[in-house]
Order: sequence, then C-alpha cells, then structure tokens
Amino acid sequence: MSKYMLSGIYINKNFKIGGEFSTGPKNIPLLHSVCRSIVESKSATPAIGIDLDSIKMEQLFIAETQEKKIHEIGALQLEYHNEGSKPDASWSNFIFEKGDKGTGLLVMITPAFDVPKKAYAYPVQAALYALAYKQGCIKTDMNSLILFFSGGLIMSLSCMGETIVFARRFSDNVRLAMNLKLSCQSVFFAKERQLIKPENVLVISGNADDFHKVEKVYGSEASVKHLDISGYFPGHDLSDLDRGHLALAYGVALAPQIPSLAHWNILGARKSQWKKTSRCLLRCIFLLLLALPIIFSAEILTNESLSREVDAKSEAIEPLFKRVSKTMSNIQQMKSFASHSGRHLIGPDVCFSLFSEIDKMRPNDLWLTSIAGNPYETISINGFVANYSMLLKFIENLSNSKKIKSSQLIFANMTEGGRVEFQIILKYKFAREFRQNKTDAEGAEQ
Repeated sequence: MSKYMLSGIYINKNFKIGGEFSTGPKNIPLLHSVCRSIVESKSATPAIGIDLDSIKMEQLFIAETQEKKIHEIGALQLEYHNEGSKPDASWSNFIFEKGDKGTGLLVMITPAFDVPKKAYAYPVQAALYALAYKQGCIKTDMNSLILFFSGGLIMSLSCMGETIVFARRFSDNVRLAMNLKLSCQSVFFAKERQLIKPENVLVISGNADDFHKVEKVYGSEASVKHLDISGYFPGHDLSDLDRGHLALAYGVALAPQIPSLAHWNILGARKSQWKKTSRCLLRCIFLLLLALPIIFSAEILTNESLSREVDAKSEAIEPLFKRVSKTMSNIQQMKSFASHSGRHLIGPDVCFSLFSEIDKMRPNDLWLTSIAGNPYETISINGFVANYSMLLKFIENLSNSKKIKSSQLIFANMTEGGRVEFQIILKYKFAREFRQNKTDAEGAEQ
C-alpha cells in the first residue's frame, strides 16, 4: 500500500494554502503543507487548485473558419498576453469549444507562483467537477449544476454535457432562488449569454439543510442529489470550513484523472531560471568591459571633487533614465508586436464586410468605379454621383458608420455631362480581436 494515496492543494486569491488531503501512516490529513502524491511507491505530479478570482479570463467567439486559423488566433492571444503586454510572470492557457455556428475561445491567465517542476494547476471550481464526475452526475446528454456550500458562501459550476460553461461564487442568503437561476448560464465559449435549464443538480455540503433548500427551489424540475461531506476525514476534530477545504483539495487531486478536465490545466512549461540569470550576468560583464576604458580615463582626467559631483548627478538621473528606457522599450516592443501580429489572419471576410458597409452607405444615385488600397492603411474609392447633394449624403453616412474609422474627400469635379466625379479616402475599423488592447477597443467604439 502506498504511503500517500492522493494529495491536492487549495490556494485562495492571496495564494495561501487552505487545505490538503492525504492518507499517511497515521491516516491524518496534513493541513497547511505541501506534499507530493505517491501512487505505488512512485512520485506522482501534485495537483494545485487556484481561486477563480486570481485568474484573468478573456472570452472570444470566432465565426465559422478553418481549424488552423482558429488555433493561430489562440496563439496570437497568448503571444499578446505573454509578450506584448509583458507581465512580470504568468501562466497562460487557452481552451477551444467548437459549436454549431462558430468556436468559443477562453484564455486563462494567472500570476506565476512557486510550484514543483511538474504540477497540474486548475481553477478550484474544477474540484467540484471532479467530485460530481466521481458521483456519476456529469452526463454527456444532460445540463448539470454543481453547488458547494462552505462558510456562508456558495461556489457554483454550470455544465452543458461534459463542458464547463460558467463558474461563480455568491453569498448564501435569502436570494438563493435568484442566484441559482443566474448560475445556470452558458457564458464560456458562447457568443451570447443564455440561461440554461439544469436537469441534474448536485449539492456538496456537510449540512442536510443546504440540500433541502436547493431541493425546495427546483421541486420536480430537476433531479437534486446530495453529496454529504460531514463524514469526510473522521476522528480529526475538523471545523466545517477545514473539512470543506479538504474536500476541495480531494477534488483537485482527482482532476488529472478526468479526460474532460485535461484542457483546464493552466500551468505551462517553466522557463529555466538559470538561463535567465546567465543571460543577465553575461550582459553585465559585457557592459562592464565596455565601461573600463571610460572609467580609467575619467580617473586620470578628473579630480576627486568633479568625480563626486558627476556621481551625484548620475544617481539623481538614474531612476528617471531607467523609467524612460523601460517605457521606450515597451513602446518599441508593442509597435513591433502590432506591426506583424495577426495580419495574416485578415482574410476575404474583412473585405466582404468593408464592401457591404460601403454599399449600405451609398445613395441610389451614386456609383463606384474603383476601390483600391490596404485594409491596414487607407482605402481609395472613386465614383460618380448625380449631384453634390447626394455626395454630401454619402460622406455623412460614412462618418456615422460604426465600421468606418475615418473618411476624407480628396476631390469632387463636375463633368461636362453634368455628373460629379469624386475620390474619397477611407480607413477601416477592425474587429476587437485584431486591436492592440482593450483600451484601444473602447476608444475606437466611442
């Protein structure tokens, strides 16, 4: 028999360990410590649970397109979050869920923290999924709602078949019925939020009253079951809160064994700290070698008083210089990133959207003779119209369009035949997923 059967860690939003489950020689759960799982005397990968509040989540819905391009869009999102925005450190992952009319993309990013070299990291709500899965409550042809009661709070997990579509936390109060209804939503991987009707409800709690409250809300509309954890870890004088944390840790430990949770492991490959340190050390040595002649000359040509004055000014300027250098570096990096990232993802659908928008803005008596240009820069359109009034109407329509960023009239000439020939320069407004960041998106929409 192995020394430890299962282990898992629940980490709250401050990354403090809240509980761990293990069965050791004395069969005593180990609280506030981290240990590895041992199965058949071999070290196994530990499983870590992370509070959902600590995970930044970005949701996109991609219209029907090629499988390869979908994965390129996901890789572009990670490139932006890991390189373009340059966080101090983070773990990132993305999950795809293909639907009838497109594909949902969920990007999950969490600050990095010290873990063993190999580890599984899941949102702690995955523990609820694992416990429900073990109870046989996750079914491919049914919608499920999983509820965990602990310390006056309720964690919920909404599933469509085996797919997790929403997770939230709310207070256990008189608004229970309303909160349960709001918990039954399809949000992750969905183009629009929509309420779903659960056919299966599992209440995880050490108190039978919690089960009865939920059962009363649903009546005969859903099958409500109770996973009673009051008998978990007997003989150790645990509080209800500690027992709940251990139950979550136990669920997290089960998570790596469940195929449908494989994509929810958000911990990426760790970069070698030695490589980072060695590169930094080599740069410092190189800069020092370059600086030696300057230092030597300065020692000869300047007196001690001037040297102290220069040093004082250098120390005063250095913090400002570092801030400016860092800012300029970030600007150059973002310019470089924005200049190449995602351009190959713009296909005929963008041109079709642009042509359709121009056609909608065009009055009946206005005709286009040519359209040319680059969607990333400017688009030139030429045409003719019956009179100047119709041309002004066209320009007004363009300025009110949500898809045209700007328009500029280059010329308008009356011909001998009485018609007005013109040229207009346009700039296209890209969809949100191709803009640099959220601030740019919001600014463009105003």
